[in-house]
Amino acid sequence: MNVTYLKGKDVTVSADGVVVGGVLAVECGQNNTVEKIEEYLTDVPVAQFSNAAYYVKLRMRLQPYSSIGLNPSEVSLTFGSSRVVYTDCCVENVKCEILPDSAVEYTIMILAGERRLVKQVPMKFKGYSWHHNPREIVFENTKQLNETLAPFDKSVVQNTGRHNMRISGEGELFGDDCIEQFKELLALFREGGSGVLTIAGMPSVYAEFESLKLVGKPRPDVLSYSFAFRELMEEREDKRREIIAAENETLWDISYRFGIDIDTLVRLNPQVKRPDILTAGEVVRLC
Repeated sequence: MNVTYLKGKDVTVSADGVVVGGVLAVECGQNNTVEKIEEYLTDVPVAQFSNAAYYVKLRMRLQPYSSIGLNPSEVSLTFGSSRVVYTDCCVENVKCEILPDSAVEYTIMILAGERRLVKQVPMKFKGYSWHHNPREIVFENTKQLNETLAPFDKSVVQNTGRHNMRISGEGELFGDDCIEQFKELLALFREGGSGVLTIAGMPSVYAEFESLKLVGKPRPDVLSYSFAFRELMEEREDKRREIIAAENETLWDISYRFGIDIDTLVRLNPQVKRPDILTAGEVVRLC
């Protein structure tokens, strides 16, 4: 049986799109043995899951019914640059244990019919990589329009250019070190200065860290936060034939600096396996 073990601080667990807090550890794997399941905590027919191909076992502090429910249709695990999504899910059983210090822990076994792997590129700014990508990101683009009234109830609208784009969003920091994670983000914010902001699927932008806030109600081992970056419309460097990658630099950073499409850089540099990882001193072709 192929089994993976993850610490709660290293993984984000979501059930039907809602983040599950208080997770201490996760065990997941492929269920190679077919067992007859006598009872379920749901009204889903047993036959639907008697041949479940996968399982996810959660050890957590929070009472599970409020965060997972009895019949989640989808459970996802996000860790590092990977996201694993389980569908056709059902809670098989829930166990409760009272520890010597009177703390209560729950163990939840979830069975799933299907599983798919989604590779993720972490959001990056000035060499800092988000361990868990933000849950929500908004790209706000506006223009400066001046309206001048004219005779006979008419007006003239003049477009004087666009405002610098604002990139904002919300996310969660997980694990017993979530406070330390926020302190790292806060240090990055207080450091000041501009840098290249890289978000998967979008062109990199030169930006300044504009705001960072703690939001929402506190939960065990979970901190919710919001952020905002402001684009700086500065000139990019002139094109060259090749460059030497600097420390913490990625193909996304180079894509923005020289105005070269990321797909072009990937094609010109087949030795680079992942666009978000480069070795300092590595030669990167630009054309």
